[in-house]
Amino acid sequence: MLLVDVIKSWLSGPKTIKYPREKDRPKNYRGKITWDNEKCIRCLNCIRVCPSYAIKFKKKRLHERGTIEIDFGKCIFCYYCVERCPVGALKGSTEFEMATRDKREFGSA
Repeated sequence: MLLVDVIKSWLSGPKTIKYPREKDRPKNYRGKITWDNEKCIRCLNCIRVCPSYAIKFKKKRLHERGTIEIDFGKCIFCYYCVERCPVGALKGSTEFEMATRDKREFGSA
């Protein structure tokens, strides 16, 4: 019986997609989060709702606007920050190829 199943499986061909030539994303896929510096009002709601503490606010000088940094090594892609942003400065994307050899690339949006 096992041999019959093996032969059927072998004759039917592959069941997986041919990645990276064929890219298939699930519907409503949650990918990399992007941040728009111009839209951001620095309310910091995104930092307050982030369950994994992946979002940090960086400010070098007293009168500087500061920037938001998202650590994608910590991010769980729950999109709470995207939902909470009142002006739409944080947006979700379908970008899923975020592999890198340099972990410093994970530290900013």
